[in-house]
Amino acid sequence: AIVPFNFPAMVPMWTVPISLTMGNCVILKPSEKVPLTMQRMLEFMVAAGIPPGVFQIVHGAAEVVTAMCDHPDINAVSFVGSSKVAEIVTKRCTAVNKRVLALGGAKNHLLALPDCDVAMASRDIVASFAGCAGQRCMAASVLLLVGDGTEEVKQTFTDTLLKEVVATSKALKA
Repeated sequence: AIVPFNFPAMVPMWTVPISLTMGNCVILKPSEKVPLTMQRMLEFMVAAGIPPGVFQIVHGAAEVVTAMCDHPDINAVSFVGSSKVAEIVTKRCTAVNKRVLALGGAKNHLLALPDCDVAMASRDIVASFAGCAGQRCMAASVLLLVGDGTEEVKQTFTDTLLKEVVATSKALKA
């Protein structure tokens, strides 16, 4: 598992628990910018009784990623990060017939239903796309308004929510 700097604990939790539960060993390469989060997680796992060698951490940059992609005893690689590196990881792994899950340049969707709390939804929508200046893979890029009702009800909901999102956005401070 190769994980990014901006979600050093959350992203590993997408793959590590599943891999371990399915009986696999895991080698994790955290971002060299934030290596201590997963190091601490390893300490918790050891204290909980995980057998030696079942969860390992390797540190480094591109050379470590290359080694993980190329090593014949590593059967699968997961990656979360930039689209550019996701493409490199995918090509390198598939060239040696290795399973790969490489997530880059995410497109995240938000759903809003007509019975939502419009003020809360607008704050959450704006926080999602504007938090970290939108420079994170979890930034929402699509808002889907869904639900039943007459066209008039749907239009009123749409207009109300979008006006609130615009107002909330304009209230942001640089």
